[in-house]
Amino acid sequence: MKSVNPKLLFALVAVAALAIVLRLINPYQKYSTQAFWQSASVATVDAVPQKLLKPGNPNGGVLMWAAMGARDPAILQALVRRGADVNETDGIFSGTPVSAAAGKSSQPGMITMLASLGADVNKRVHGGETPAMLAARYNETPGIIEALRAAGADLAAKNDEGESALDLARQSGNATVEQALVSENYAQSPPDHRAAPTDSSIAAR
Repeated sequence: MKSVNPKLLFALVAVAALAIVLRLINPYQKYSTQAFWQSASVATVDAVPQKLLKPGNPNGGVLMWAAMGARDPAILQALVRRGADVNETDGIFSGTPVSAAAGKSSQPGMITMLASLGADVNKRVHGGETPAMLAARYNETPGIIEALRAAGADLAAKNDEGESALDLARQSGNATVEQALVSENYAQSPPDHRAAPTDSSIAAR
């Protein structure tokens, strides 16, 4: 039987000890992780300390993390009812709950729920990117881009580099979003439904 490398054993013990120390120093960090919300239920929301739902949570907005990991849209509704700001931005990338859901969630219903709660589906993050652009870059889940469109997202918008969601989908090799944008003509700006001026209306001006 081979002996265990003492250096490796020491490293494993050190990592375990560090994890314990960090947990003791910051016991609330778990609420701001995608993994925590992946196994959460609506009942879990009641366990979140109220102070963590206020803007400025140093671990990152709880609602934003829940939007990435949770599987039940009702969890987001419960967090907002307890005081979470549906449009809160983080201090690093200006990310929001809806941009987090667009980029990471596997549940299109998260987009729909956030929009119904008042989320701005066109709010831009770092680089002038919209939630739709983040979906194009990072999320191949069917239905995400369609949910954004249904919620009023401008899929023809461009970021600070002049790139649209369709451009980014192609660059990232995201065939799911690319096909959705092309097949449904979603990449175009929403049509202008204002009535065209008639001869009489022009004459009256």
